[in-house]
Amino acid sequence: MNKILFSLITGLGLTYCLIFIGRELKVYGQKSFRRLKEESVPQLGGVGISLAFLISAFYYNDEKMLTFLIISSPIVLGGIIDDFRELSARSKLLFQFISSGLILSLNYNEIIWNQWNQHPIITSILTVFFVVTLCNAINFIDGLDSLVASYFMATLPLIYLIPNELSQSTSIIFGACLSFAYFNKKPAKIYLGDVGSNLIGLMLAYSFLTHRPLSGGWHFDVLGYLMIFALPLVDLTTATVRRVMAGTSPFTADKDHIHHRLLKVGLNDSQVAIIFFFVGALCSNVGWILVNDSNSLLKWSILSSSIGILLIILYLVFRTEGQLGKHISHFGRTLIETYINLDKTDYLMTENSLNQAVILDLFNYYKELQRKGLPKVVSFVKDISGFITFKFKGARVMLLSSYSIAIIMPNGNEWKKNEVEILKSDFLRLTDKHKATRLCNNEPEGLYFYNKDEFAIFYREMGKKAQLQKKSAA
Repeated sequence: MNKILFSLITGLGLTYCLIFIGRELKVYGQKSFRRLKEESVPQLGGVGISLAFLISAFYYNDEKMLTFLIISSPIVLGGIIDDFRELSARSKLLFQFISSGLILSLNYNEIIWNQWNQHPIITSILTVFFVVTLCNAINFIDGLDSLVASYFMATLPLIYLIPNELSQSTSIIFGACLSFAYFNKKPAKIYLGDVGSNLIGLMLAYSFLTHRPLSGGWHFDVLGYLMIFALPLVDLTTATVRRVMAGTSPFTADKDHIHHRLLKVGLNDSQVAIIFFFVGALCSNVGWILVNDSNSLLKWSILSSSIGILLIILYLVFRTEGQLGKHISHFGRTLIETYINLDKTDYLMTENSLNQAVILDLFNYYKELQRKGLPKVVSFVKDISGFITFKFKGARVMLLSSYSIAIIMPNGNEWKKNEVEILKSDFLRLTDKHKATRLCNNEPEGLYFYNKDEFAIFYREMGKKAQLQKKSAA
């Protein structure tokens, strides 16, 4: 109890100070559509948790916690850099690889794969895989106030009950995380940031990698821990498959994670956080039975029942959200046809007919605005109509799909670079007005420019975007 109070009070004081430091230094991260809050919120919550760990570990001379802090130092450093200036996905992976290497160097004999007499190469590969997977899985679900904190709190009892290198430090971890949760409750005064999500992901991976089996059956042992991580792992898997199938990078952010889908079916932030907590608690209890109980039949029964329940819940969420998406899709096409002056004549496009053109892909903006209500979507489409009318005078405007528009300019001089930048800035101001700004590599997402030399690329993109959006809306 003393450890909890000490780390809690320490964490509260540090986090309170970091809120003001973050505001002063403007550590708000890159402008992103993924955050649903409109105001700027510092992203230094993970730094507060890390410092609370450090001070508490030194105060109580907790050697195992200090070892973990050494292991986590590359990830913390990388997270701090990322919170101040956006790092590429490769750079983030590098810091995760370094922390994985430190686990292998400092805790090789305690690693679970080594306990099962696996080959050193297999041990190394699996260790890196688990660290990278869980760090990114936790980062993926860090999208709402209190979400990660709620889920992590539900898993902490199991970290304590199953012997591992962090078991005796659970009280310190709990107090520090509780201090963050206090300031992260809606409306959040501070966010976890890349430091916090990676630190919690590493902590979960480390507790698994260094745990000592209780039941003797390695397959139930692995399945038990996988059940503890079930929700973030399912979210990571579905997001990766979705992005790869869409032809984008697995690390490209979107708003189709499980928590976003729950919001789209009508739940609020607090309700989603409560659901994550109870699902985390359910998965942790199932995991405890799998790693601790000796009755194999009971284990298989509980495991299959739990997986079945989770799959049914996921199916219902995805199905409901999909039906809403179809409704918005049909409504969106009607809006574009109503408010935007489209060229509906048959038009044979040749290389000579293209001088300069734009594809305006509104698909993700629709998905962002649909949760705010149809009047918001109507207002957005009206402003898009004005943007096209005044910025692309004399252009042929064609509908590619329910969300995507091709704007083909009449023959004339090509755009100069500064003219393109002005158009991008105007488009960003429009999306800012509707609180729906989306950036990709610091460029406005969904606005693509083509000149005469890029006719083949333009023609291919017209077809590809239409097909992708038809599949997504189906």
